This record gives sequence, C-alpha cells and structure tokens, in this order.
Amino acid sequence: MFKKSFFRRKYIVNPQLQFMLLTYMFFFAVSITVIMLVAHFLSYETTIAEIREFGFDENGVFFNFLDGQYDRLRNITLVALFISSAVLYTGGIVLSHRIAGPMVRFKSELNKLGETGEFRELKFREKDYFSEVAVAFNDAMKKMQERNDEKKRD
Repeated sequence: MFKKSFFRRKYIVNPQLQFMLLTYMFFFAVSITVIMLVAHFLSYETTIAEIREFGFDENGVFFNFLDGQYDRLRNITLVALFISSAVLYTGGIVLSHRIAGPMVRFKSELNKLGETGEFRELKFREKDYFSEVAVAFNDAMKKMQERNDEKKRD
C-alpha cells in the first residue's frame, strides 16, 4: 500500500470529535494565558504599591522601567499564546486523527461486513490508538467463521 504525501492526507475524519477536542485544547491555552496575565498584573500592581510606599517619584525612571517590563511581559505572554495555540492545534489534529481514524475505519469495515457478509481482516496504522479493538474484532470474526464452518460440515 502506498503512503499518501503529508499534504494529501485527510486529517479531519470525524469533525464532531476532532473539533470538540481542538476546542477544549484552545480553551485550556486561553485559560492558562488569562491566568498568567492576571498574575502578571497583580504582581505588577503589588510591586508598584510597595514602591510608592518608599516615596519614589511616579514619573521617574524606575516607574517607567517597570511599566516597560510589564508591557514586555504581557506581549511575550500573548505571543506565547499564539505559538502554543498553533502547536496545540497541529498536535490536536494529529492526535485526534489517531483516535478518530481507527473508529471511522472500524465503522466502515462493519458496514462492508453487513452489506457483503464477507470478513476482511481489520488493520489499523502502526501509531493509531485502539489497535486492541482491531485484534479483538479479527479474533471474534475468525472464531465466528470457524463455528460457521463447523456447522456447515455437520
């Protein structure tokens, strides 16, 4: 069997499952980013309040430095959100494909079995999840065939 090129593969085989997983991943990435931004903001505000107590000039160099640091940290956090979202989205598609693909294949084989009555051995790709389902299905079908063959002989 020849292997399709990376760009010709169909990665979304079960949109309902895969997009739900991707939505959860994106939600987690955004949640973590919001938590980090709030933590940065609270830390910044606490630091500014403590420095005011020491009597530093609010228009001075030190406050300007802290404002710049806070802006840089916020920007870095937002860039990290976009990068991590891209990584999570890509990884999520591949991971969900390894989960959904075998189930789509299994359903297809069951439909063919129902239509034709002919058993074809079910095979999943090497890195797919649920390989034990294919093994159990193949074992069950072989046992059923053996029983049917015995009944025909009797």
